[in-house]
Amino acid sequence: MIPIEPLIIELLEILDDARMVGGYVRNVIRRLDQLRPMKTDLDIATILKPYEVMERLSSRRIKVIPTGIDHGTVTAIYDGKQIEITTLRTDIACYGRHAEVRFGSSWQEDAARRDFTMNALYLDGRGKIYDYFGGIDDLYHGKVKFIGNPEQRILEDHLRILRYFRFSAMFVPVNAIESMANEFDDHKSIGNLKQENLDREKQENLAQNSNPGFNAAVSMAGLLQHISKERIRGEMMKLLVQVGTGFILMQMLKTRVLDKIYLPLRNIKNNQLITMRFSTINPIVNLGSVLKLDEWHRDEVIALGKNWRLSRNEVNNLIFLVECDVEHNVENPLSHSSYCKRILYHHGIERYQLYKEMMRIIGKDTLKKDAVVDATESKAEQSDFNEQIDSSTLSIPKFPLKSQEVMKLGYQGKKLGEVLHRAEEHWLDSGCMAKENDLMKLVKNFNIS
Repeated sequence: MIPIEPLIIELLEILDDARMVGGYVRNVIRRLDQLRPMKTDLDIATILKPYEVMERLSSRRIKVIPTGIDHGTVTAIYDGKQIEITTLRTDIACYGRHAEVRFGSSWQEDAARRDFTMNALYLDGRGKIYDYFGGIDDLYHGKVKFIGNPEQRILEDHLRILRYFRFSAMFVPVNAIESMANEFDDHKSIGNLKQENLDREKQENLAQNSNPGFNAAVSMAGLLQHISKERIRGEMMKLLVQVGTGFILMQMLKTRVLDKIYLPLRNIKNNQLITMRFSTINPIVNLGSVLKLDEWHRDEVIALGKNWRLSRNEVNNLIFLVECDVEHNVENPLSHSSYCKRILYHHGIERYQLYKEMMRIIGKDTLKKDAVVDATESKAEQSDFNEQIDSSTLSIPKFPLKSQEVMKLGYQGKKLGEVLHRAEEHWLDSGCMAKENDLMKLVKNFNIS
């Protein structure tokens, strides 16, 4: 039997032997929660009608919201957690994302309307698992398998194309990554594949996969144009933080699926995607790292932001990542404190942390203390900053020269601004180590007409 949290057991008992379903069951079986912290959606299925669910929960003083009551779903707020509770259903007719449903009492019929076998696993309050379509076996073997005919399931909801790739990214085996890393010549880019005049057979082999779900997702990718941009964004943000993100992005790139969701990659090297050490938390820094290696520009990022309905802050962070200098010190960028402090000074701590994380993702984060020391700072000072790079006490450097002191030398207006800018650049070049007295001496020697 599977151990379950007391909170979940209590809710299942209140709802007459209801069952957990979906991600919670999948993750408990695989024990993913013990490997790393993760946010798991809590979904309960029940034979009770929505109004019965609301009545029972309200009688226990549990807050409940009729979030999708017409389709059988209400949301309970309990112990600070949101739990979606849905009445068993059978699809009568499907219209893309929307479906006409009938409330039912058959667990197998409810399971049959779900997308993948691993998502049709149920867990009751006693820890017993119910598996109607071989989902446990597929889960253990990392197989993302549609329930029923893949093409038909995709026609019912086109987003299942991206969901297929997202769930596949959760279960990529290490040997598959190594195999793909060796598949292509390291010196060629994916964007050149079209330019190599590959014959029809070779192009077909490039996308060949023995999984019928994969073939359906690839061949029907054109349907993604009918999906709302918000839904594409939501699914891609989840895909970008999986253990096999790079491998699946490579598959989507090779088969041109990325072109269908406004993410055309043309310059990234064949094995770069699968050797990148993606974050399992921050999708924006992962996306920014990919766009950086693919040599995107500001206008392209802005267009992607519109197509994915990204927030202004997300777009600005992506622009920062694609425009920052990752080649400033190829061997050891983070140990070059003057450049790191420039980023802190001009962009702040949050952006600096994004920069540092991108360096790690693309493999340029090797940090050897004292490996590179600015001529203007001691090894001890350099080492202190290296220690601070990973510290929560990291602070923004403060320019020590005050404009009032410079004005006493007779500088005003545009000349004052030019003097301060030149002094600031000298201070940044020094790794923010130049003192006020040193800067005042420098200013006195400026020749500004």
